[in-house]
Amino acid sequence: KIKKIGFSLYYPDDLRKILDEGVEFDILQIPYNIFDRRFEPYFDELKNKDIEIHVRSVFLQGIVFKDPSELKGNLKGMIKKLEHLRSLADSRREAIAGICFSLVSSNELIDRIVVGVDSLANLKELITIASQGTFCDPAELKYFIESDEDMILPFNWRK
Repeated sequence: KIKKIGFSLYYPDDLRKILDEGVEFDILQIPYNIFDRRFEPYFDELKNKDIEIHVRSVFLQGIVFKDPSELKGNLKGMIKKLEHLRSLADSRREAIAGICFSLVSSNELIDRIVVGVDSLANLKELITIASQGTFCDPAELKYFIESDEDMILPFNWRK
């Protein structure tokens, strides 16, 4: 009855352990967004093993939409990057969501994108963004990569 087995992970080290131990699985669900690209070095290896890559937290739990001045605690370290993201969106005349979604959707190694919505209007907006096919060169977005797990992992956020 079980057709596919998978893992939902937060840390690349956990993936490395699973791969090194030769555990067979079909799907990996991971956080992946403009700030958190920690799993990216594993994408080729996963695809070579025919493992589906499902990504979540495309908008970093909505942080990309926050007014940078509202960030508190350890998220204050994201202020400059969020300001830069707003500036990039303004200069390109594109929605922040479109830029963030384009990074994920343009990666051909990603099989599925999991997003949360809080209303029908929000769902329609995401469908429109996905169908428009905004493109941002991943190299252009390297500035936004953040390695501090206190900022990119929501369960580490403190006020």
